[in-house]
Amino acid sequence: MTSSNILEFPDPLRYLLDTDQKINGVAWIRGKEEISLFLDGTINITGKDHIVLPRKDLSDLMVMWLALNYPETLKFDDEE
Repeated sequence: MTSSNILEFPDPLRYLLDTDQKINGVAWIRGKEEISLFLDGTINITGKDHIVLPRKDLSDLMVMWLALNYPETLKFDDEE
């Protein structure tokens, strides 16, 4: 249900899926600008020559990528 007085802000962060519907990367997408980080370490940047990626979005994108490639980096000790 969408009302004319409600603004929706789409999340620019996405998981990228392969043909088998398995996650193969993460992406930041805003309009025609896209930065994709794949699990094999490759990066694809499309859109303008100069993309302004907010610091928070870059941080979130990197955490998403790290969580997929190195899940142990997000573990923590319950006693800390």
